[in-house]
Amino acid sequence: MANLAVAPADGSTFYATTPTHITTSLLSRPEKTYKDIDYVVNFFYDPEIFYAKASSPFTNVKDAVDFAVANPGTSKWGGASAGSLERQILEKIKLNKGVDVGIIPHEDGAGLLISVLNGTVDMGVGEWPN
Repeated sequence: MANLAVAPADGSTFYATTPTHITTSLLSRPEKTYKDIDYVVNFFYDPEIFYAKASSPFTNVKDAVDFAVANPGTSKWGGASAGSLERQILEKIKLNKGVDVGIIPHEDGAGLLISVLNGTVDMGVGEWPN
């Protein structure tokens, strides 16, 4: 980002990235951030969803949070690895709602889906499969 931010605005320099470049800017406070870059195109849209097993008592995120508040330390939520958007979402919920839940990292969405279905985690957050 630092190189891109100071490159000539002549179209000769491009930068392809994921949303984590915003996280990097927010967490590490580099000299140049995403605010110093003019965006040209978005190749994909990556919506995040929360999901639970159909037989779960949770029909929405509020249900899962309410359960975690009422039962500290008993809930397990799944997301991607540390630093990922999914993990940040879950950590933000924990912080804002004051819940004590375990967050189980997963390498991929398929592994997380299996963990939700077999009950290893109560709820997962991940990308909508499009």
